[in-house]
Amino acid sequence: MQPTAPSASALPHPSSQEGQRQLVGFLVSFEGDPRGQFWPLYSGQNLVGRRDAIEGLDVPLDSPTTSSRHALLHAVPQSGQLEVEDTGSTNGTFLGEERLQPGARRAVGPGNSIRFGGFTVRLLLL
Repeated sequence: MQPTAPSASALPHPSSQEGQRQLVGFLVSFEGDPRGQFWPLYSGQNLVGRRDAIEGLDVPLDSPTTSSRHALLHAVPQSGQLEVEDTGSTNGTFLGEERLQPGARRAVGPGNSIRFGGFTVRLLLL
């Protein structure tokens, strides 16, 4: 069954510090929660990391295998492109089963699986 993303009106708006960032999609995971967990993705950079490790995370994951500043997701809504970049994480970032080299960006498409350490999510684009 394909997960359904929550409506944009049901999500918190980005802070004024982030400016007027455009909602471009969601990461979704069913690990640890059979109802699913969703994280909104906005235009520009989205920082993925371990919950409560540092401030300013866009995608805080509750997983001990996720580094504090694990990866960046770069979203360009005008072109419809989204790229993932490992930021030197301890346990690696994987697109499908392929481990990304730190600093290298890889294009991610709708439905692709991304693993941050041992925590897997799927990408849903609007």
